[in-house]
Amino acid sequence: MITYDIATKSDLNQLSELEKDVFEKHVAFSKKDWHKLLQNKRVMIHVVRDKEKIIADIVIVKFKLLRWIYSLAVAKAYQRKGHARRFLTQLLFFRKKCIFVLEVASDNIPAIKLYRSVGFETIALLKDYYGPKQDAYRMMKK
Repeated sequence: MITYDIATKSDLNQLSELEKDVFEKHVAFSKKDWHKLLQNKRVMIHVVRDKEKIIADIVIVKFKLLRWIYSLAVAKAYQRKGHARRFLTQLLFFRKKCIFVLEVASDNIPAIKLYRSVGFETIALLKDYYGPKQDAYRMMKK
């Protein structure tokens, strides 16, 4: 059974394992990073669970009515099954008054298509954002 929830300190190990599953080591949050994020009052971490297992997370930083999507991760075994789209759709529905902003690698076509499918628009090209010749798009949803 798929459920949506807010992450707590008891989710630390699962969040760390999901991060290792999805991201390369040099960009993945460490357990220490997760601990700091979970303690930060300006950070919201939403999760998707399949029974008790966390299969996706989204890290959002709050600035008044602006919400910066810092990270979105879906476990590899659950990717391309609509979980991220449903997750984002639900999140956006309950935060209608907020403006959402994110950055995505310009060559990450599946993620760009996902974000556009839920109403994000490209507002800027960020040259070398992730390193030399690794551009990103800044996207926004009002």
